[in-house]
Amino acid sequence: MNLPREDGYKSRIKLKMMSKIVAKCCLTGCLSVIFSCPIRAQIVPDNTLGAESSVINSINELRERIEGGATRGNNLFHSFQEFSVGEGLEVQFANPEGVANIFSRVTGSNISEILGTLGVEGSANLFFINPNGIVFGKNARLDLSGDFMATTAEKIIFSDNTSFDAVESNRPLLKVSLPVGL
Repeated sequence: MNLPREDGYKSRIKLKMMSKIVAKCCLTGCLSVIFSCPIRAQIVPDNTLGAESSVINSINELRERIEGGATRGNNLFHSFQEFSVGEGLEVQFANPEGVANIFSRVTGSNISEILGTLGVEGSANLFFINPNGIVFGKNARLDLSGDFMATTAEKIIFSDNTSFDAVESNRPLLKVSLPVGL
């Protein structure tokens, strides 16, 4: 059936207007999804270290400090269900007196996205383990004086054959010496 030119012209204009409205709604919907996401670091301690669990303290809206953890000799251990740092945010591990190495593991199933600043408030070395993956974004920044190692290995094995395991995280931390391998 052929429509008269006037009706066909009106139909095309209505179609164009509807396309623009749908496009604007989609764009607005996408932007609201993007901008409604919380601008917080996604750091969730797990309970595998018992009473020595990590504690996340908010310093201000853009900065968090990780405290607590399990100290064994000059090593400090942290364990998280989830660990990501959003863009523009800063997460610092506290570095208590006498701690030379900070070991941090992720026992959950998500990758870690480091899009902001990750650091240590002191000179300790930072070891970061997530077998599910670690992504550093284009604006990611490290703020530390010591060494840094990130790995997707499942565990760190120490010279006395004890390990800090992200997969079998129920093993106790009785004593720890120097790491010898991943």
